[in-house]
Amino acid sequence: NRLEKEKLQLVFNTGPDAAMITRLSDGLFVDVNVGFTALTGYTRDEVLGNATLNIDFWHNPVDREGFKTKLMEPSFCGNMEFVFRRKDHSHYDAMISARIIKIQNIPHIVSIVRDITERKLAEHHIQELIQQLETEKNTAQLNSITDSMTGLMNRRYFDIALNKEFYRLKRSGAVLSLIMIDVDYFKKFNDYYGHLAGDECLVKIGSLLKRIVGRAPDIVARYGGEEFG
Repeated sequence: NRLEKEKLQLVFNTGPDAAMITRLSDGLFVDVNVGFTALTGYTRDEVLGNATLNIDFWHNPVDREGFKTKLMEPSFCGNMEFVFRRKDHSHYDAMISARIIKIQNIPHIVSIVRDITERKLAEHHIQELIQQLETEKNTAQLNSITDSMTGLMNRRYFDIALNKEFYRLKRSGAVLSLIMIDVDYFKKFNDYYGHLAGDECLVKIGSLLKRIVGRAPDIVARYGGEEFG
């Protein structure tokens, strides 16, 4: 029995993660290992017999009470993630695993705390990358169906939408209206005033058409050079 206790004490003292034993009733520290000191900055002498530090150890004291409540539940799985506080008041993310045991017939909590700050930072970075990729994907999809000059839908989108609407309205028996617009004398205008003026002219026409075609299901697109649909 003594040998088993020595083995358990050895595992407790030399484990890579922070380990601590606290009294369930008031949170008083009974024992901590070297990993606890390395993680929190508190020495063993500073915490033993101290109940106040058990509150300071948590970034949010409400989390501590919530964790104790969960610990009492029969279905408690053992691992929860919280933000904790070091001696220098810096914060870190950690996963805490705990069990209630009785020492001299008094309930105590044996806790293992693993620093997961780097993992959390990596997860945050991955989420940022996913959001960035999603944004780039949406932008690419929008660019693929948008005319870059006028901001209207392009010919590709127009052809797909026209085909879809044609068959949808054919089934329902509703009316499909299509207007094709070709700007008269645009080539002469372009040659006389220059391409920049010609581009500006197309942008203004596109903007006007977009204002006129305002209903949600309606579509206005740049069909070709100076052609709109």
